[in-house]
Amino acid sequence: DAFGDSTLTPPARLRVDSRPPVVKIARASGSGQTVTIRISDAGPGVASGAVSISFGDGTRGHGRTRVRHRYAHPGSYRVIVRARDKLGLATTVSRTVTVR
Repeated sequence: DAFGDSTLTPPARLRVDSRPPVVKIARASGSGQTVTIRISDAGPGVASGAVSISFGDGTRGHGRTRVRHRYAHPGSYRVIVRARDKLGLATTVSRTVTVR
């Protein structure tokens, strides 16, 4: 320092979490052709709107924890959810939804 004294600072330890976010499709339920997709455990590093959803019928949505979608026709649809965290790490999960 300015007085000739030496100050030693121990090195800092930096831990970078390089694990991708965890996303689970907790529930896909509905009546008729309207289905609510609940996404659980999107993780603290996933910003709102950083979750994209493909509903399997050609339409897409964005959200964080709960998204409603109305299907035009009964059938089985593969829902794909993709989450990206602030570091750019991504996770993709899918689930089949049956609309009666």
